Amino acid sequence: MSEIKVDTIGPRVDNGTLTIGASGDTVNIAGTAGTGFPTPTSGIAASAIDSGTIATARLGSGTASSSTFLRGDQTYAAPASASNAPYFLARRGNTGQTVANDSYVTIVFDTEMLDSAGTYNPATGLWTPGVIGKYFVFANVCFSVNAGSVFNAGTIIMDKNSAGYTDTNFKGSITYLDRRSGGSSASNFYVSQIVDLDADDTMRIQFQGTWPGSSSNETLGYGKTYFGGYKLAW
Repeated sequence: MSEIKVDTIGPRVDNGTLTIGASGDTVNIAGTAGTGFPTPTSGIAASAIDSGTIATARLGSGTASSSTFLRGDQTYAAPASASNAPYFLARRGNTGQTVANDSYVTIVFDTEMLDSAGTYNPATGLWTPGVIGKYFVFANVCFSVNAGSVFNAGTIIMDKNSAGYTDTNFKGSITYLDRRSGGSSASNFYVSQIVDLDADDTMRIQFQGTWPGSSSNETLGYGKTYFGGYKLAW
Protein backbone atom coordinates (compact mmCIF):
# COMPACT_ATOMS: atom_id res chain seq x y z
CA MET A 1 0.00 0.00 0.00
CA SER A 2 1.38 3.37 -1.00
CA GLU A 3 1.37 6.42 1.26
CA ILE A 4 1.49 10.08 0.25
CA LYS A 5 2.29 12.69 2.91
CA VAL A 6 1.43 16.28 2.04
CA ASP A 7 0.20 19.32 3.97
CA THR A 8 -2.38 20.51 1.46
CA ILE A 9 -4.31 18.96 -1.41
CA GLY A 10 -6.08 21.38 -3.69
CA PRO A 11 -7.43 21.71 -7.21
CA ARG A 12 -5.21 23.00 -9.99
CA VAL A 13 -7.15 26.28 -10.17
CA ASP A 14 -8.54 28.43 -7.39
CA ASN A 15 -12.11 27.62 -6.41
CA GLY A 16 -12.00 24.53 -8.59
CA THR A 17 -13.32 21.07 -7.90
CA LEU A 18 -11.25 18.44 -6.16
CA THR A 19 -12.26 14.85 -6.87
CA ILE A 20 -10.99 11.95 -4.78
CA GLY A 21 -11.77 8.51 -6.15
CA ALA A 22 -14.44 7.55 -8.61
CA SER A 23 -18.04 6.46 -8.48
CA GLY A 24 -18.28 3.17 -6.63
CA ASP A 25 -15.02 3.64 -4.76
CA THR A 26 -14.81 3.58 -0.99
CA VAL A 27 -12.83 6.48 0.46
CA ASN A 28 -11.80 6.24 4.12
CA ILE A 29 -10.77 9.44 5.90
CA ALA A 30 -9.17 8.74 9.26
CA GLY A 31 -8.37 11.18 12.02
CA THR A 32 -10.34 14.08 13.49
CA ALA A 33 -11.99 16.72 11.37
CA GLY A 34 -10.29 20.04 11.80
CA THR A 35 -11.33 23.62 11.20
CA GLY A 36 -13.11 24.07 7.92
CA PHE A 37 -13.84 20.39 7.44
CA PRO A 38 -17.25 20.40 5.71
CA THR A 39 -20.19 18.50 7.16
CA PRO A 40 -22.06 16.52 4.51
CA THR A 41 -25.50 17.99 3.91
CA SER A 42 -26.73 15.85 1.05
CA GLY A 43 -26.09 12.65 -0.80
CA ILE A 44 -26.23 10.41 2.29
CA ALA A 45 -28.87 7.70 2.00
CA ALA A 46 -30.92 6.94 5.10
CA SER A 47 -29.91 3.27 4.78
CA ALA A 48 -26.25 4.31 5.22
CA ILE A 49 -26.92 5.53 8.77
CA ASP A 50 -26.41 2.27 10.62
CA SER A 51 -25.59 3.48 14.12
CA GLY A 52 -25.87 6.41 16.46
CA THR A 53 -28.81 8.72 17.22
CA ILE A 54 -30.10 11.59 15.13
CA ALA A 55 -31.00 14.63 17.21
CA THR A 56 -34.74 15.27 17.12
CA ALA A 57 -34.09 18.88 16.21
CA ARG A 58 -32.62 17.64 12.90
CA LEU A 59 -35.90 15.91 11.98
CA GLY A 60 -38.09 18.98 11.80
CA SER A 61 -38.69 22.53 12.94
CA GLY A 62 -40.42 23.59 16.13
CA THR A 63 -40.02 22.37 19.69
CA ALA A 64 -39.31 18.66 20.07
CA SER A 65 -40.39 17.40 23.49
CA SER A 66 -42.32 14.67 25.24
CA SER A 67 -45.53 16.64 24.69
CA THR A 68 -45.16 17.23 20.92
CA PHE A 69 -45.17 15.02 17.84
CA LEU A 70 -43.62 15.27 14.37
CA ARG A 71 -46.20 16.00 11.69
CA GLY A 72 -46.05 15.06 8.03
CA ASP A 73 -44.85 18.55 7.10
CA GLN A 74 -41.78 18.01 9.33
CA THR A 75 -42.88 20.38 12.05
CA TYR A 76 -43.36 19.58 15.72
CA ALA A 77 -46.79 20.32 17.17
CA ALA A 78 -48.74 19.65 20.34
CA PRO A 79 -51.69 17.28 19.93
CA ALA A 80 -55.11 18.90 19.95
CA SER A 81 -56.70 18.56 23.35
CA ALA A 82 -59.86 16.48 23.53
CA SER A 83 -62.59 18.65 25.00
CA ASN A 84 -66.35 18.40 25.38
CA ALA A 85 -66.72 22.17 25.41
CA PRO A 86 -68.93 23.96 24.78
CA TYR A 87 -71.39 22.37 27.16
CA PHE A 88 -74.34 23.47 29.27
CA LEU A 89 -76.94 22.20 31.71
CA ALA A 90 -80.06 24.07 32.76
CA ARG A 91 -83.15 23.16 34.76
CA ARG A 92 -86.53 24.56 35.59
CA GLY A 93 -86.22 26.66 38.74
CA ASN A 94 -88.47 26.96 41.76
CA THR A 95 -91.65 27.63 39.81
CA GLY A 96 -93.41 25.40 37.33
CA GLN A 97 -94.36 26.44 33.80
CA THR A 98 -97.97 26.44 32.70
CA VAL A 99 -98.73 24.36 29.62
CA ALA A 100 -101.89 24.81 27.60
CA ASN A 101 -103.85 21.72 26.65
CA ASP A 102 -102.94 20.08 23.33
CA SER A 103 -100.38 22.65 22.12
CA TYR A 104 -96.61 22.60 21.72
CA VAL A 105 -94.94 24.84 24.27
CA THR A 106 -91.27 25.80 24.41
CA ILE A 107 -89.96 24.86 27.83
CA VAL A 108 -87.89 27.60 29.42
CA PHE A 109 -85.25 26.07 31.67
CA ASP A 110 -84.64 29.25 33.61
CA THR A 111 -81.84 28.18 35.95
CA GLU A 112 -78.36 27.53 34.55
CA MET A 113 -76.29 24.88 36.28
CA LEU A 114 -73.39 24.79 33.80
CA ASP A 115 -72.59 26.95 30.77
CA SER A 116 -68.97 26.79 29.59
CA ALA A 117 -69.27 29.46 26.89
CA GLY A 118 -72.39 31.40 27.87
CA THR A 119 -74.31 29.97 24.91
CA TYR A 120 -77.58 29.07 26.64
CA ASN A 121 -80.28 31.72 27.10
CA PRO A 122 -82.29 31.05 30.29
CA ALA A 123 -84.82 33.72 29.31
CA THR A 124 -85.90 32.02 26.07
CA GLY A 125 -84.86 28.38 26.48
CA LEU A 126 -82.73 28.54 23.32
CA TRP A 127 -79.23 27.12 23.09
CA THR A 128 -76.82 28.27 20.35
CA PRO A 129 -73.61 26.18 20.54
CA GLY A 130 -71.28 28.75 18.92
CA VAL A 131 -68.99 26.00 17.56
CA ILE A 132 -69.70 23.62 14.68
CA GLY A 133 -69.64 19.94 15.61
CA LYS A 134 -71.52 16.87 16.71
CA TYR A 135 -73.32 17.25 20.03
CA PHE A 136 -75.05 14.97 22.46
CA VAL A 137 -78.23 16.77 23.49
CA PHE A 138 -80.65 15.56 26.15
CA ALA A 139 -83.69 16.74 28.09
CA ASN A 140 -86.23 15.56 30.63
CA VAL A 141 -89.61 17.09 31.36
CA CYS A 142 -91.34 16.17 34.59
CA PHE A 143 -95.05 16.77 34.02
CA SER A 144 -97.16 17.17 37.14
CA VAL A 145 -100.91 16.80 36.84
CA ASN A 146 -103.11 19.29 38.65
CA ALA A 147 -105.59 17.96 41.16
CA GLY A 148 -108.79 16.73 39.55
CA SER A 149 -107.32 16.29 36.06
CA VAL A 150 -106.68 13.13 34.10
CA PHE A 151 -103.56 13.11 31.92
CA ASN A 152 -103.94 11.30 28.61
CA ALA A 153 -100.69 11.74 26.66
CA GLY A 154 -97.56 13.79 26.34
CA THR A 155 -94.89 14.36 23.70
CA ILE A 156 -91.40 15.83 24.08
CA ILE A 157 -89.49 16.95 20.99
CA MET A 158 -85.99 18.24 20.34
CA ASP A 159 -86.45 21.24 18.07
CA LYS A 160 -83.61 22.43 15.81
CA ASN A 161 -83.78 26.01 14.50
CA SER A 162 -87.38 26.45 15.73
CA ALA A 163 -88.74 24.51 12.77
CA GLY A 164 -91.51 22.79 14.70
CA TYR A 165 -92.41 19.13 14.62
CA THR A 166 -90.88 17.63 11.46
CA ASP A 167 -89.36 14.27 10.67
CA THR A 168 -86.14 15.83 9.41
CA ASN A 169 -85.47 18.02 12.44
CA PHE A 170 -86.48 15.88 15.39
CA LYS A 171 -84.92 12.67 16.29
CA GLY A 172 -86.36 10.76 19.19
CA SER A 173 -89.79 12.31 19.62
CA ILE A 174 -91.30 10.34 22.47
CA THR A 175 -94.98 9.90 23.32
CA TYR A 176 -96.29 8.25 26.45
CA LEU A 177 -99.87 7.25 26.96
CA ASP A 178 -100.81 7.50 30.58
CA ARG A 179 -103.97 7.92 32.60
CA ARG A 180 -103.35 9.32 36.02
CA SER A 181 -105.56 11.29 38.31
CA GLY A 182 -104.11 14.63 39.34
CA GLY A 183 -102.68 15.73 42.63
CA SER A 184 -100.34 12.89 43.52
CA SER A 185 -98.42 11.77 40.44
CA ALA A 186 -96.07 12.97 37.72
CA SER A 187 -94.73 11.61 34.47
CA ASN A 188 -91.19 12.01 33.11
CA PHE A 189 -90.55 12.49 29.41
CA TYR A 190 -86.95 12.04 28.26
CA VAL A 191 -85.30 12.54 24.88
CA SER A 192 -81.65 12.40 23.74
CA GLN A 193 -79.89 12.48 20.40
CA ILE A 194 -76.54 13.08 18.68
CA VAL A 195 -77.09 16.16 16.54
CA ASP A 196 -74.98 17.86 13.85
CA LEU A 197 -74.94 21.57 14.65
CA ASP A 198 -73.50 24.64 12.97
CA ALA A 199 -72.20 27.44 15.16
CA ASP A 200 -75.38 29.52 14.73
CA ASP A 201 -77.94 26.71 14.95
CA THR A 202 -80.39 26.77 17.85
CA MET A 203 -81.89 24.00 19.93
CA ARG A 204 -84.95 24.08 22.16
CA ILE A 205 -87.22 21.60 23.88
CA GLN A 206 -90.94 21.58 23.28
CA PHE A 207 -93.65 19.69 25.09
CA GLN A 208 -97.26 18.86 24.32
CA GLY A 209 -99.72 17.42 26.80
CA THR A 210 -103.35 16.41 26.33
CA TRP A 211 -106.13 15.81 28.81
CA PRO A 212 -109.95 15.97 28.75
CA GLY A 213 -111.38 19.44 28.38
CA SER A 214 -109.83 22.58 26.95
CA SER A 215 -109.75 25.00 29.86
CA SER A 216 -107.45 23.32 32.40
CA ASN A 217 -103.71 23.86 32.36
CA GLU A 218 -101.06 21.61 33.78
CA THR A 219 -97.75 22.70 35.27
CA LEU A 220 -94.28 21.29 34.82
CA GLY A 221 -92.63 19.89 37.89
CA TYR A 222 -89.34 21.70 38.36
CA GLY A 223 -87.35 19.16 40.35
CA LYS A 224 -86.55 16.85 37.44
CA THR A 225 -87.03 19.10 34.41
CA TYR A 226 -83.67 19.75 32.75
CA PHE A 227 -81.97 20.39 29.38
CA GLY A 228 -78.31 19.95 28.46
CA GLY A 229 -75.78 19.26 25.76
CA TYR A 230 -72.08 18.94 25.06
CA LYS A 231 -69.74 18.66 22.09
CA LEU A 232 -68.41 15.22 21.30
CA ALA A 233 -64.60 15.04 21.28
CA TRP A 234 -63.38 13.15 18.20
